[in-house]
This record gives sequence, C-alpha cells and structure tokens, in this order.
Amino acid sequence: SGLPMVPEERLAMCEKLMRQCEKHGIPLENLVIDPLCMTVGADPEAGNILFETIHLIKEKHGLNMTIGASNVSFGLPNRHAANAAFLPMAQIMGLTSAVMDARTPGVVTAVRAADLMLGTDPWGGNWIARFRAEQAAAAAAAGA
Repeated sequence: SGLPMVPEERLAMCEKLMRQCEKHGIPLENLVIDPLCMTVGADPEAGNILFETIHLIKEKHGLNMTIGASNVSFGLPNRHAANAAFLPMAQIMGLTSAVMDARTPGVVTAVRAADLMLGTDPWGGNWIARFRAEQAAAAAAAGA
C-alpha cells in the first residue's frame, strides 16, 4: 500500500514482520530491520522521520537495523559531508549497521568517532588502533 511517511506506521510494519517471523519460527535476534531511508532532497523531513522510526523500533523492540545510508543524500551536492553528519545521528537513535561506501574517509571516521563517543568502542581500542595504523602508513610512505 506504499511507503508510510509516519514513524508509527513504519513501526507497525516492523511489528507485522515480527509476527510473521515468530509464526515461522525465526528468532527475532536474527531479524535485521530496514527502517527505510529516503532522501532529504525530496522531503526535508525524511531524516527526522527516519530518526524517529529508528528510535521507536530500538526502544520498543531492541532490534538490529540497517539502512542504505547514502539514500539520505541522493540528488544533493557534497554527499559525503551530508552522510558523515547523518550516520552518527542515526547511530545515536539506535541504528546498528549501514550499507555505506567504506572508501570515503570522512564518513568512516565520523562513524568510528560516533562508536567511540557512544561507548561501542570500549576504551577507544578501535579508534587508537586505526590512528596508529594511519601514522605507520604515513611514516612508511614518507620513507619510501
């Protein structure tokens, strides 16, 4: 019947899917929900709708979620900067994974920094290891 643009209606779709999974014996911890990321270039409220949807699903059911992250900036200039701002915001709301271009340093760094700030990188182990690896690579390149 179309894509709902109201977070509560998206939550209802999620719950319908959950019931189907339970009916067929699929454990809910195996379920990964896509809360449907739309472009803010076509609807300025698309980001807020997505954030609220993520929050509702996480708070009510604690499910894992993934999105096509670059959808949010489709059709806009300087997409990498928009995506680098967007992903940490989605993480704060409860997003657990994203389909994204891991070749874009600014976006990857923003996600890693959000992991650090949100406590999903305890004691900054991944943050520090990545920093050291970048320093070693820069030193090796300078010596070559």
